[in-house]
Amino acid sequence: GLQYRGTGLFGMIFNSIWYCLVSEGVNLFICICSGYAISRFQFRGREIVYGVAIFSMTIPILGTGGARFAFYYRLGIYNTPFYAVVSNLSGFGMKFLVMYGYFKGISGSYAEAVYIDGGGEKTVFLKIMIPLATPIITALFITGFVGRWNNYQDVLLFLPDYPTLASGLYGLSSVLTREGNTPAYYAALLLSIIPVLALFIAFSGTIMENLSVGGLKG
Repeated sequence: GLQYRGTGLFGMIFNSIWYCLVSEGVNLFICICSGYAISRFQFRGREIVYGVAIFSMTIPILGTGGARFAFYYRLGIYNTPFYAVVSNLSGFGMKFLVMYGYFKGISGSYAEAVYIDGGGEKTVFLKIMIPLATPIITALFITGFVGRWNNYQDVLLFLPDYPTLASGLYGLSSVLTREGNTPAYYAALLLSIIPVLALFIAFSGTIMENLSVGGLKG
């Protein structure tokens, strides 16, 4: 069967699943928390934090690969599953902006009703805001999951011993074509497309409706 760095096809599928679930789940959760905090609370330095979030999106990431590699290597998370967690702890980016705009558009009367009933900020966040934002959170998670499923560069650079379908097939592309085993390569490519295609078809209505609504509210 197909193998890349000692990992077979089913191993690459497993790596793709856990890597996408963990990395996207962590990143989205942090963006939800940061977007909610900055949109709902007034505190010293709030505008500065928001400005940094916007400015960080304008900085080109080209040429930072070497510094990132050295940073993760010194942290001891290079080529370990912890990379999927630590590398996604940033609460900024497009998901932050979407969640910031969504939470900012929710009426404060929801929170006031909770306060009257004796609830606190935790209750407001977990039992009011998160359920209200579930459709757009679902849409962001699915689009992010699909993007990470197809991203091979980060895994090749920072998780070489945990090849996913994207990174493994990228690494095998030249080998299989050179060996004349092109049918196996294209069969594996087709197999890699099926999960994300099925996911997108199942939730395409949710994605289009909620991302467009979220953009209008932002």
